[in-house]
Amino acid sequence: MKSEKFGEEIKMKKKENMIALAVFCLVSILMIVLSVCVIKISVVAACLLVIIEVGIAALLHNAEIWIHGVFVIAEIIAGALLNNILLVVFCIVVYAATLFTLKYLYSGEKING
Repeated sequence: MKSEKFGEEIKMKKKENMIALAVFCLVSILMIVLSVCVIKISVVAACLLVIIEVGIAALLHNAEIWIHGVFVIAEIIAGALLNNILLVVFCIVVYAATLFTLKYLYSGEKING
């Protein structure tokens, strides 16, 4: 009986993880489409920005919260200097979605040592 319950918990966690990843993918695709349609940047540039934001968030997802704040402030300043705040807002949304997804996916794991 315990093994059946444990198996059901694993299946439920896998479904929840798939939903989290699907939401993350939708946010990323929406950012690319909005960047191309609204801001009029190329698809390659929008995809590259998503890859950069996801990479930075993956590297910093275990960092302290103030580091994320400094990064977001730096992005806002760069966007203000380049007069492209909307693009920075899209990038921050992808960054936040990546952080939330990674925190959710790793929330149940325990680190040994």
